[in-house]
Amino acid sequence: MQGRKNSQFDIAVNQRVKEVRLAMNLTQTEFCEKILHSHGHYAEIELCRRPANKRTLSMICTAYGVSEQYLNTGEGPMFTGQIDQKMEEAAQLFRGLQTEFQDIILRHMREMVKITAEKRSFYQSGA
Repeated sequence: MQGRKNSQFDIAVNQRVKEVRLAMNLTQTEFCEKILHSHGHYAEIELCRRPANKRTLSMICTAYGVSEQYLNTGEGPMFTGQIDQKMEEAAQLFRGLQTEFQDIILRHMREMVKITAEKRSFYQSGA
C-alpha cells in the first residue's frame, strides 16, 4: 500500500499500525497500554494527526511481535513469530501441570476471553 505523504510523515505507516491493532482484535486502549502510550496520543497516530515515530514502532514490534519491515514498508509478514514462541512456551508449561491445574487455567483463560469481549463490546457501543 503506497501511502500519502503528510508534510512530515508517511501516513501509510500509521495505517499499518492500525491494521496491526485490528488484526489482534484489540481496542485502542488495550493496544496502547502495552506500548506505554496514552489513549489520546495513540488515537492521534491512528487518525494520522501525528507520526508513529521510531520509538513507537519499536515498542509495537517488541510488545506484539510485529515485523519492523512490515510497519515501515508494508512488505513481508505482519508478525515475526514471537507470538508463536510464546504459545510454544505456554504449551510446554501447561503440559507440565497436573490435570486439575490445567483445568483451572483453562477456566481462567475462558473467563479472561469473555471479559475482554465484553469490554471490547462496551467500548465499541460508544459508552
